[in-house]
Amino acid sequence: MNTFHLKLFFFTIFLLSLGSCNRSSPPDLYAGAQTIHLAKESATLKLPTYFKRSSIYRLSEDIPYLSEDTNFLQSIEETLKSFEFEDSVLDILVDTTSELRCLIIADEQRFEIDEMSGNILNKQLEEQFRQLDEESLFLEINKIDSKMKMNSKIEMLKYKYEFVNTLNRNSYYRTFFFVSNPSRSLFIIEISVEGIDVEDYLWTVKG
Repeated sequence: MNTFHLKLFFFTIFLLSLGSCNRSSPPDLYAGAQTIHLAKESATLKLPTYFKRSSIYRLSEDIPYLSEDTNFLQSIEETLKSFEFEDSVLDILVDTTSELRCLIIADEQRFEIDEMSGNILNKQLEEQFRQLDEESLFLEINKIDSKMKMNSKIEMLKYKYEFVNTLNRNSYYRTFFFVSNPSRSLFIIEISVEGIDVEDYLWTVKG
Protein backbone atom coordinates (compact mmCIF):
# COMPACT_ATOMS: atom_id res chain seq x y z
CA MET A 1 0.00 0.00 0.00
CA ASN A 2 1.59 3.33 -1.01
CA THR A 3 1.58 6.55 1.00
CA PHE A 4 -1.53 7.91 -0.67
CA HIS A 5 -3.57 4.75 -0.01
CA LEU A 6 -2.34 4.73 3.61
CA LYS A 7 -3.48 8.33 4.05
CA LEU A 8 -6.86 7.44 2.61
CA PHE A 9 -7.22 4.54 5.04
CA PHE A 10 -6.61 6.69 8.13
CA PHE A 11 -8.63 9.60 6.73
CA THR A 12 -11.60 7.29 6.19
CA ILE A 13 -11.35 6.00 9.77
CA PHE A 14 -11.62 9.58 11.03
CA LEU A 15 -14.64 10.16 8.85
CA LEU A 16 -16.26 7.00 10.20
CA SER A 17 -16.07 8.49 13.63
CA LEU A 18 -18.72 10.77 12.56
CA GLY A 19 -16.82 2.08 -15.89
CA SER A 20 -14.61 4.64 -17.67
CA CYS A 21 -15.64 7.24 -20.27
CA ASN A 22 -14.56 10.57 -21.77
CA ARG A 23 -16.09 13.68 -20.28
CA SER A 24 -16.86 17.09 -21.66
CA SER A 25 -18.87 19.74 -19.82
CA PRO A 26 -21.29 22.28 -21.28
CA PRO A 27 -19.32 25.43 -22.16
CA ASP A 28 -21.66 27.70 -20.18
CA LEU A 29 -21.44 25.67 -16.96
CA TYR A 30 -18.52 27.75 -15.66
CA ALA A 31 -19.91 31.14 -16.69
CA GLY A 32 -19.67 33.40 -13.66
CA ALA A 33 -17.80 30.79 -11.61
CA GLN A 34 -15.02 31.93 -9.30
CA THR A 35 -11.46 30.66 -9.51
CA ILE A 36 -10.24 29.15 -6.24
CA HIS A 37 -6.49 29.17 -5.63
CA LEU A 38 -5.71 26.14 -3.51
CA ALA A 39 -3.52 26.74 -0.49
CA LYS A 40 -0.71 24.40 -1.50
CA GLU A 41 1.44 25.20 -4.53
CA SER A 42 -0.28 26.71 -7.59
CA ALA A 43 -3.37 24.61 -8.33
CA THR A 44 -6.67 26.32 -9.21
CA LEU A 45 -10.25 25.16 -9.41
CA LYS A 46 -13.47 26.81 -10.57
CA LEU A 47 -16.50 26.68 -8.27
CA PRO A 48 -19.84 28.50 -8.03
CA THR A 49 -19.61 31.88 -6.32
CA TYR A 50 -21.69 30.71 -3.35
CA PHE A 51 -18.75 28.66 -2.08
CA LYS A 52 -16.54 30.51 0.38
CA ARG A 53 -13.40 29.61 2.28
CA SER A 54 -13.68 28.34 5.82
CA SER A 55 -11.36 26.74 8.35
CA ILE A 56 -11.41 24.36 11.26
CA TYR A 57 -11.91 27.35 13.54
CA ARG A 58 -14.91 28.79 11.70
CA LEU A 59 -16.93 25.73 10.68
CA SER A 60 -19.65 26.16 13.31
CA GLU A 61 -20.02 29.82 12.28
CA ASP A 62 -20.05 29.15 8.54
CA ILE A 63 -22.34 26.09 8.82
CA PRO A 64 -25.01 26.83 11.46
CA TYR A 65 -26.22 23.21 11.35
CA LEU A 66 -22.97 22.14 13.00
CA SER A 67 -23.60 24.33 16.03
CA GLU A 68 -26.72 22.26 16.64
CA ASP A 69 -25.14 18.87 15.96
CA THR A 70 -21.97 19.03 18.05
CA ASN A 71 -21.07 15.38 17.46
CA PHE A 72 -20.98 15.92 13.70
CA LEU A 73 -18.87 19.04 14.20
CA GLN A 74 -16.43 17.20 16.46
CA SER A 75 -15.99 14.43 13.88
CA ILE A 76 -15.14 16.92 11.14
CA GLU A 77 -12.77 18.87 13.40
CA GLU A 78 -10.91 15.70 14.40
CA THR A 79 -10.52 14.82 10.73
CA LEU A 80 -9.07 18.24 9.90
CA LYS A 81 -6.73 18.16 12.89
CA SER A 82 -5.41 14.79 11.79
CA PHE A 83 -4.31 16.30 8.48
CA GLU A 84 -2.69 19.30 10.15
CA PHE A 85 -0.78 16.91 12.40
CA GLU A 86 0.63 15.28 9.26
CA ASP A 87 1.69 18.74 8.05
CA SER A 88 -0.73 18.71 5.14
CA VAL A 89 -2.42 21.86 3.90
CA LEU A 90 -6.18 21.61 3.44
CA ASP A 91 -8.65 23.82 1.63
CA ILE A 92 -12.09 23.94 3.25
CA LEU A 93 -14.99 25.50 1.36
CA VAL A 94 -18.63 25.81 2.41
CA ASP A 95 -21.79 26.36 0.39
CA THR A 96 -23.40 29.50 1.80
CA THR A 97 -26.81 28.59 0.31
CA SER A 98 -27.07 25.15 1.94
CA GLU A 99 -27.92 23.97 5.44
CA LEU A 100 -24.92 21.64 5.33
CA ARG A 101 -22.51 21.33 2.43
CA CYS A 102 -18.74 21.56 2.56
CA LEU A 103 -15.68 20.52 0.58
CA ILE A 104 -12.43 19.29 2.11
CA ILE A 105 -9.58 19.32 -0.42
CA ALA A 106 -6.15 17.79 0.14
CA ASP A 107 -3.34 18.35 -2.36
CA GLU A 108 -1.38 15.12 -2.81
CA GLN A 109 1.67 13.89 -4.68
CA ARG A 110 0.49 12.77 -8.10
CA PHE A 111 -0.59 9.16 -8.52
CA GLU A 112 -1.92 7.35 -11.58
CA ILE A 113 -5.66 6.74 -11.68
CA ASP A 114 -6.39 3.45 -13.39
CA GLU A 115 -8.53 0.37 -12.92
CA MET A 116 -6.21 -1.13 -10.31
CA SER A 117 -6.04 1.96 -8.08
CA GLY A 118 -9.79 2.41 -8.50
CA ASN A 119 -10.46 -1.13 -7.30
CA ILE A 120 -8.15 -0.72 -4.29
CA LEU A 121 -9.77 2.53 -3.16
CA ASN A 122 -13.26 1.16 -3.80
CA LYS A 123 -12.62 -1.93 -1.66
CA GLN A 124 -11.17 0.17 1.17
CA LEU A 125 -14.25 2.37 1.29
CA GLU A 126 -16.69 -0.53 0.95
CA GLU A 127 -15.07 -2.41 3.84
CA GLN A 128 -14.99 0.59 6.15
CA PHE A 129 -18.61 1.51 5.48
CA ARG A 130 -19.75 -2.11 5.70
CA GLN A 131 -18.30 -2.31 9.21
CA LEU A 132 -19.88 0.99 10.20
CA ASP A 133 -23.24 -0.16 8.84
CA GLU A 134 -23.10 -3.37 10.87
CA GLU A 135 -22.04 -1.62 14.07
CA SER A 136 -24.57 1.24 13.90
CA LEU A 137 -28.04 0.42 15.18
CA PHE A 138 -29.93 3.25 13.50
CA LEU A 139 -27.77 3.91 10.45
CA GLU A 140 -28.18 2.61 6.92
CA ILE A 141 -25.41 3.20 4.39
CA ASN A 142 -26.00 2.93 0.63
CA LYS A 143 -23.46 3.33 -2.15
CA ILE A 144 -25.20 5.28 -4.90
CA ASP A 145 -22.35 6.04 -7.30
CA SER A 146 -18.99 4.53 -8.18
CA LYS A 147 -17.15 5.35 -11.40
CA MET A 148 -13.97 6.30 -13.18
CA LYS A 149 -13.89 9.02 -15.82
CA MET A 150 -11.17 10.76 -17.79
CA ASN A 151 -10.47 13.14 -20.61
CA SER A 152 -7.20 14.21 -22.24
CA LYS A 153 -6.06 16.13 -19.13
CA ILE A 154 -7.99 14.89 -16.09
CA GLU A 155 -8.46 11.47 -14.50
CA MET A 156 -11.21 11.09 -11.89
CA LEU A 157 -12.54 8.51 -9.46
CA LYS A 158 -15.84 9.12 -7.69
CA TYR A 159 -17.51 7.20 -4.86
CA LYS A 160 -20.76 8.47 -3.36
CA TYR A 161 -22.56 7.16 -0.28
CA GLU A 162 -25.89 8.01 1.32
CA PHE A 163 -26.21 7.81 5.11
CA VAL A 164 -29.77 7.34 6.34
CA ASN A 165 -31.02 7.67 9.91
CA THR A 166 -33.50 4.79 10.11
CA LEU A 167 -35.46 6.46 12.93
CA ASN A 168 -36.47 9.60 11.06
CA ARG A 169 -35.28 8.74 7.50
CA ASN A 170 -33.15 11.89 7.38
CA SER A 171 -30.11 11.45 5.18
CA TYR A 172 -26.89 13.09 4.09
CA TYR A 173 -24.21 12.27 1.54
CA ARG A 174 -20.46 11.79 1.48
CA THR A 175 -18.81 11.91 -1.92
CA PHE A 176 -15.16 10.97 -2.36
CA PHE A 177 -13.26 12.29 -5.39
CA PHE A 178 -9.72 11.46 -6.51
CA VAL A 179 -8.60 13.78 -9.29
CA SER A 180 -5.27 13.67 -11.14
CA ASN A 181 -3.87 15.90 -13.84
CA PRO A 182 -0.32 15.75 -15.29
CA SER A 183 1.22 17.52 -12.28
CA ARG A 184 -0.77 16.65 -9.15
CA SER A 185 -3.55 14.68 -7.49
CA LEU A 186 -6.35 16.01 -5.28
CA PHE A 187 -8.33 14.09 -2.69
CA ILE A 188 -11.73 15.77 -2.20
CA ILE A 189 -14.53 14.92 0.18
CA GLU A 190 -17.92 16.57 -0.17
CA ILE A 191 -20.33 16.33 2.77
CA SER A 192 -23.88 17.44 2.01
CA VAL A 193 -27.53 17.01 2.93
CA GLU A 194 -28.33 17.32 -0.78
CA GLY A 195 -27.86 14.82 -3.56
CA ILE A 196 -25.97 17.22 -5.83
CA ASP A 197 -22.17 17.42 -5.95
CA VAL A 198 -19.33 19.32 -7.59
CA GLU A 199 -18.24 16.64 -10.05
CA ASP A 200 -18.69 18.80 -13.16
CA TYR A 201 -16.47 21.55 -11.72
CA LEU A 202 -13.56 19.24 -10.97
CA TRP A 203 -12.70 19.12 -14.67
CA THR A 204 -11.36 22.67 -14.25
CA VAL A 205 -8.43 21.71 -11.99
CA LYS A 206 -5.22 23.28 -13.29
CA GLY A 207 -1.66 23.76 -12.12
